[in-house]
Amino acid sequence: MTEGPHQPWRLPHFLRPRPPQAIKPVEITPAPVELPSLQTPDEQRLHAALTRRPLLSLAEIAQKENVSVRQLPKAMKKHIQSIKEYMKTPSFTAAGREIDPHIDFIFQSWQATRNLSRFHPLYSFAQTLDSFDTFFEAYFTENSTQHYGRLISLIDAFVREKFHPDKKIYVQKGHPERSYPSGLYNISGDWVRTDLDYDHMYVDRSIIEEAIAIGSLPQEPTFFHQSGSAILSSVGSIGEIVSGKKANALGLRLQTGESVTDASEGKIRQLNSVYASNYLQYSGYERVRWFDEGHITFGISRQKLEDYYEQKTGVRPTMMKKEYYIHDEDLQGHFIDAGKNGTLLGPEVPLTTVNAIYTERIYLDRIKEWAKQHAPQAQVISIEAGTLLAMLAYQNEHPDQYPKPITLEWLSKQPAVSIK
Repeated sequence: MTEGPHQPWRLPHFLRPRPPQAIKPVEITPAPVELPSLQTPDEQRLHAALTRRPLLSLAEIAQKENVSVRQLPKAMKKHIQSIKEYMKTPSFTAAGREIDPHIDFIFQSWQATRNLSRFHPLYSFAQTLDSFDTFFEAYFTENSTQHYGRLISLIDAFVREKFHPDKKIYVQKGHPERSYPSGLYNISGDWVRTDLDYDHMYVDRSIIEEAIAIGSLPQEPTFFHQSGSAILSSVGSIGEIVSGKKANALGLRLQTGESVTDASEGKIRQLNSVYASNYLQYSGYERVRWFDEGHITFGISRQKLEDYYEQKTGVRPTMMKKEYYIHDEDLQGHFIDAGKNGTLLGPEVPLTTVNAIYTERIYLDRIKEWAKQHAPQAQVISIEAGTLLAMLAYQNEHPDQYPKPITLEWLSKQPAVSIK
């Protein structure tokens, strides 16, 4: 999917740059988290697992690059050239260690230029960083399909693994130091251990409070379609989530999902149906393209979607198992169970059939505003609170595996490790 001209948004408070200071020698390495004491196992565990990647000012970025602030645009071009060379390698992977310094430079330049005056000498440079579209247009003039897909994959991996926008942390049992070896930008919070997974899973106390306020997950959503917030403008304008093939017919550029995965291999594939899963999960095929984009999951009512297609076609859809020799276009009038590949819902899913929308908690207010206008019937929930409630519900549904299930009340009484 695609959207209109990107409108820059105000940075979350933890990303707003500090006031200018005199330049001092800096060591740009992840900094261990400082805790007031290391007496409890949780404090020791988080101290070993978490290092904070520092946000830099323009002066600090320039110092790290050994250039003046005015030369940062030239430094950007050198990093872009290195990225393009890396994209050509047979061993290309979105999470390669060798690419991290280059994507990190882009991120640091982005966050340090969000509030520049239009009179600042780097204001034009800052505008190239306003969105993925402005960035790609400025630095990838070849407009290659492979460059497009691979750049999105690189930024998505960085956002997931380094920026870390979600208020949930996993710490490996026995080896906490292996959890986030490269450090994270967003680690502030009051972290409560949940004991809900094989590894130690911590959530911010605000997630527990949200889950208590919600009580339980909405009952109606049957299908869950994952995407990135880049699609919200176009989805809002046409009033429906559409397949890649229909998006192309409408003149919309594909921005997230499996089509982007294919693009990273230089392929162009347009799916005939909107794909969904049958349960709420944190992430899947969707991709975020830029540092201020979030993950979006639409909870879709099967009954409402059946009603829609019955009214449109005169035939009420039924669930059908997809065999390998049957093409999507031969299965009109059905929802298709494609096994591990998900469920095919047809070429469009109207927003009127969406009963819940999930996103990272830091983007919750922004998505609530969008939903008020385009899907007022949908309950907007953080993906962290949603997955927490889903895990608690799973325990209650499997008493043989969890004879003493964890409750929200119990979690609310557990101590938190506070990291500022």
